[in-house]
Amino acid sequence: MKTRKVAIRGIEIEVVDSGPGHYTWDKMRDVPEGWEPYTYRAIERWTALGDWMIDVGAYVGAVTIYAAYIARNVIALEPDPVAYEVLRQNVTLARLNAKGTMLALPVALAPDTGPIELGTAVEWGTSTSSIVCANASKSESVNGVSLQNLLMGISTPRITFLKMDIEGGEAIVLPAIKNWIIKERPVLALSLHPPRLPDPAHDIEVIKNVLSVFPYLHSYSKKAMLLSDVGLTGPKHITGTWEPWE
Repeated sequence: MKTRKVAIRGIEIEVVDSGPGHYTWDKMRDVPEGWEPYTYRAIERWTALGDWMIDVGAYVGAVTIYAAYIARNVIALEPDPVAYEVLRQNVTLARLNAKGTMLALPVALAPDTGPIELGTAVEWGTSTSSIVCANASKSESVNGVSLQNLLMGISTPRITFLKMDIEGGEAIVLPAIKNWIIKERPVLALSLHPPRLPDPAHDIEVIKNVLSVFPYLHSYSKKAMLLSDVGLTGPKHITGTWEPWE
């Protein structure tokens, strides 16, 4: 197995240097703050040592591994079969030096536990697979798990942080976990993918309904669609980047 050394926010880790993920690791090399730096900063700001988090759409483990290295415990979910194999190998390598626990599972977070269709418009392992797969060129049945069943099967303390980046699947999954969100009040780091939603106007309203339970909403990416672009504004909405908070 060929590996390479990469640095995530100053922490050197060893990762698999084959298959998917080259773009991610190249970003680590070329950008000091790393791939999707605001996600790392959210973990640093809103989690504490020993906290448990779920990485939904873990891909090859860039977020999972970093969180474990700074002593967070992570349940990583990745249903894409090609990406999962690299994630599994990366987690195995990272366990040698990580301070936190990592558990990688080849499942999709879904409204219900059971088989669910996963599709990709490009190739497996390209970070484009989704349970919203109307325009997929490839698809296959994968294991889906509800959040309730996931947590029943894993003995963990409270989940304090939920990162979700599932290429449009958020419109299906978020409503299914709304009651859990209301009860547990986790921090939610959500990537929005409006262009991939089957019915954007309707699905955005569904997402807004779930996000309305949070006391504060922060837009943190200049490149991606901001919350205000989908109508999430008002007294609870804080716009702008994070620089003033640091």
